[in-house]
Amino acid sequence: MAITNNIFDTSGYEPAFYVNAQIDNWSVVLPELGVLSDSYLHYFDQPGQPITYLVHSNLVPPGQTVLTTAQSQELGVALASIRDYFLPAYGDRAFYAMDTEFKFDDDGIPGATPHLYMKQARPYPGWGESP
Repeated sequence: MAITNNIFDTSGYEPAFYVNAQIDNWSVVLPELGVLSDSYLHYFDQPGQPITYLVHSNLVPPGQTVLTTAQSQELGVALASIRDYFLPAYGDRAFYAMDTEFKFDDDGIPGATPHLYMKQARPYPGWGESP
């Protein structure tokens, strides 16, 4: 799950993508009790495109992340495209975000590089609704 804006800063002063990611088919929306997912802010539009982790998954070894740096970058490019695509529809509002679902999948091919699939995008609750 990824949101195309920083849900912790609706003022817009610190724009970022908010991302939750988990390995395999573990849920990030309704995780089992005690299961944590990677949760981070990707400051995609800032120099160096820094990523700040809020929480790390407890299903990957310590010091590792669910997504690789390349996957986080690929996801950032897709989220920027989604944000920009919907800008004409929601750009007249002070702040908006799109709630997306994504998956990196190797399509069942052992050793294949996983491909990014954007499964859906919808207005984040409360933002993008008609006034």
